[in-house]
Amino acid sequence: MADIGAARQSHLYDQAQAELYQLASSFPEHSELRQMQDDIHQEQQRYTQQAEEQRRQAELQAQTKKFAVQHRHGAGGSFCTGTITVTSDGAAKYDCSTGDSGGRCEHVVFGAGSLKEVKLKGDGSLHVATRGQGNFDFSGAEFALKDAATALGPLVKH
Repeated sequence: MADIGAARQSHLYDQAQAELYQLASSFPEHSELRQMQDDIHQEQQRYTQQAEEQRRQAELQAQTKKFAVQHRHGAGGSFCTGTITVTSDGAAKYDCSTGDSGGRCEHVVFGAGSLKEVKLKGDGSLHVATRGQGNFDFSGAEFALKDAATALGPLVKH
């Protein structure tokens, strides 16, 4: 029984089932052994589902792109600092992490079909025009802005 418990603890369910099967064939009158086989089978299914979900989450996380930027507020020099996030399912958002000098902070979700233009401007900034949410101008590291433009580009609907 200790070997079966150790195999279960290590998620070696096939080994636990094999050891339990040998034990059950030697002691057929012990119905609790059959119940333990069912328990191990259910435990194995739960573990497999959990591992699959973790794998899918890790895969999605690996496909998520994040870009550190500054968002300019209006025509002045006021800006907040944050992150543009683009996920593999076509969702994008900007989340401020540090507000401007007046405390203004932005959190915007760019929904499916909401982007009408994404372009790098002559001054190196990233311009994002939306339907109904206004326009957003971002500055930051050159490669971060270029990569953000590349990631956001496919989300533009003409």
